[in-house]
Amino acid sequence: MELLDQKYSTLRIYTVYYNICVGIADQSVHYDRNEEPDARGCEKVVEYNSGGDIFHMKFNEIQENISFDQSGDIIFMELNMDSDPRTLAFFVNNKQLSNYITNIPSSVRFWAHVYVKEAQFKVTKFKQIYSSIAKHNMESSKAFEWGQDWTK
Repeated sequence: MELLDQKYSTLRIYTVYYNICVGIADQSVHYDRNEEPDARGCEKVVEYNSGGDIFHMKFNEIQENISFDQSGDIIFMELNMDSDPRTLAFFVNNKQLSNYITNIPSSVRFWAHVYVKEAQFKVTKFKQIYSSIAKHNMESSKAFEWGQDWTK
């Protein structure tokens, strides 16, 4: 996908058949055919899988998020490059996850990956928006910083 360094960018994905993951990668990451999202270094990607887990770096895993393992689920990622720090928020079926990522690199790529041949998805929107939809001031909100150990 294209490099993203605009103020606000979004990607909306419709799950046709589950077992996919979505996320962002640092702009320096270039994938070859059939590579896993973390093939070029797990410290350079954030991955949100259909089971509801968010990964970054080795052993960094945020569990207890909303899963998107049903056909017809809609995953929405909002990248806010205008905020300080820059943020990445995830939504499933229009519900925002309370966990979000901060200190995103200055230029990244959105990506989506299928784990099995039968898995399918459809990108329904990929656009720049002019204001953030995500709200991070909810009592249950928790920020996880890019490049840091989330297990501490």
